[in-house]
Amino acid sequence: MDNEIEEFVKRCAPYSTAGKAPTKTTLESWSIPSKPWSRIHIDYAGPVDGVYFLVVVDPRSKWPEVHVTKSTTAKVSIKLLNQSFVTFGVPEIIVSDNGNQFAGHEFQVFCTNLGIRHIRTPPQSNGLTDRFVETVKTSLRKIRSDGVETPEKALQTFLQVYRSTPTSDLGGKSPAEMMFAAAIHPEEPATTPRLEEQLLDDSDTESEGIEDPEPTDAIEEAAHQETLLLERGRRMIQLPPRFKPYWMTKP
Repeated sequence: MDNEIEEFVKRCAPYSTAGKAPTKTTLESWSIPSKPWSRIHIDYAGPVDGVYFLVVVDPRSKWPEVHVTKSTTAKVSIKLLNQSFVTFGVPEIIVSDNGNQFAGHEFQVFCTNLGIRHIRTPPQSNGLTDRFVETVKTSLRKIRSDGVETPEKALQTFLQVYRSTPTSDLGGKSPAEMMFAAAIHPEEPATTPRLEEQLLDDSDTESEGIEDPEPTDAIEEAAHQETLLLERGRRMIQLPPRFKPYWMTKP
C-alpha cells in the first residue's frame, strides 16, 4: 500500500509540494507477526496546525490508529495507548524510537505492569511507522488543500480511505479485512433506500402482522437482535442492520 500511495503522491501537485526529499536509510527488517495486534509500532507525527498525532500501526494487517493530541509527554502517550488497548487488547511487543516520552522511566513502568516487551530502535530502524508518519503528514496537507477545515476532519477522511482500501501488499485485502475479517465502507452508497421507503403498509400490518424469520444460528440471532423496530402510531419502521461486527461474520 505504501508503494501505491507513493506513486499517487508523485502524480499529485499538492502532494509533491508538501512532500519532503527522499532520504536513503537502511531499514531494519521486521518479521510479520502471526496474529494482528501482537506487535505494534508507534511514533509521533506533527505538529500540524498546533496538534500532534500519535501513530500506532499493526504490521500484520497494516491497520493504523492515530490519536490527536497537543502534548507528547509520556503521561499523554500512555493515556492514548490505553484507549487503543481497550478496543484491541494489550499487545505483546511495542516498538518505538528513543524519544523522551518512550525512553523514560514512566513509560517503562507502564510496559512492565502490562507485561509488554518494549523495543527501542533508531528512527530509521522503525521503518513501518516512519513511512506511515510521512504518509499521514503528506495526506493531511493534501486533504486540507481540498478545503477540509481542521486536521481532525482531514485525519478522519484519510483513515476511512486508508483502512478500507485493498492493496497488493495484503493480498488484495484492506487493512480492515486483515484486522477484523470484514470490509468497511467509507461512505454511504448512493443506492441506500430512503427511510420513508421502509414504512410498512397499514393494512398489511393490521391483517398479517410483522413476521420475523426464525434465526438459524447464533450469528443470525445476533443480527436479528440488532434489527430495530420503531413503532410510530399504527406504522412500523423496520431498519435492518447495515453492518455487522467482524465477530458476527460467518467463517
